[in-house]
Amino acid sequence: MIAMLLSLLLMLGVMQLFLSSHKSYIASTALSRLQDSARLAMDYIGYDLRNAGYRGECLASVNAPVALGGDERFDLNVAIKGWEAEEKLPDWPRSLRTEKIEGTDSILIKHAALSAGVHADVDIPETAMRIAMTQVHDEAADSNIVLSSILGCDLFRSGAVSKTSIAKVNEEPLSRSYKPEITRLLIAQGNQYYLRKGADGLPSLWRKRWKSELHGYSEELVEGIHDLKFDYGIGQGSGEYRAVGSGDFVGASSVRNWNDVVAVRVRLLVLGSEINVTEDDQVYDRSKGLVCGKGERACSSADSIEIPQRRLARAFTSTVSLRNRLP
Repeated sequence: MIAMLLSLLLMLGVMQLFLSSHKSYIASTALSRLQDSARLAMDYIGYDLRNAGYRGECLASVNAPVALGGDERFDLNVAIKGWEAEEKLPDWPRSLRTEKIEGTDSILIKHAALSAGVHADVDIPETAMRIAMTQVHDEAADSNIVLSSILGCDLFRSGAVSKTSIAKVNEEPLSRSYKPEITRLLIAQGNQYYLRKGADGLPSLWRKRWKSELHGYSEELVEGIHDLKFDYGIGQGSGEYRAVGSGDFVGASSVRNWNDVVAVRVRLLVLGSEINVTEDDQVYDRSKGLVCGKGERACSSADSIEIPQRRLARAFTSTVSLRNRLP
């Protein structure tokens, strides 16, 4: 009897140790996956923000065809535009109106950071309808292409491409001729980030990519992103003294001129996929960016999200400077 009692106590101790180790393993695995999701999401958004407004060596405004004059997706003269949760989205991302997770922000980031290929060593006249190339990127077909030089830049719609040329669709002449030694061809794109339900039915980070007004597609980037918020830093001062302070960040609805934005603060709420990881129920205070135990005073805002099924939750914040807006 004594031996059986000792064995039972030993078994209970081993079982307790196993359960504790298993719980610790689940928690550390959930935290690792959660941090990876946050890093990937910040990498995607951060890359586009750092390239926002890029159009090669061109410092002048981009001359665009009349047909694209009012299309925000490809207006590289205004590098970014955001929408707060309650704001109405424009007409062109119609699906976003019903797909986007309620209460979350969205941002459109535009740049021409991808090369369209290597330009041949010949001049490009104003009336050119085909651009001679020595190498063409596959993405250059049916895209909006930026001709960029230190003297100016033009945007045109491309048609079919070959190994040695890019066809120009719109018949409007370019604003100038271009010399090959100072000219680059770049692919313009507008990337919109937002949250919608993913393949598993839970919120994920999505990106809508447009390389022309006719060609856009949605892609699920990172699962487990349950809230997305952007704040915009308004540059104060001018020239080398232009800067943004911590108190100069505002929501999208308070931005009067998007060309005054020199930094963007990104805030994510990321949830792990494992359930019953935390001891207590939690809530996320959107206004403060805090995760608290349910009922704690620190998270007192009415605008809060309840964390379901005691999943592990963390808030992540990153501030990205718009390089092409800095002095």
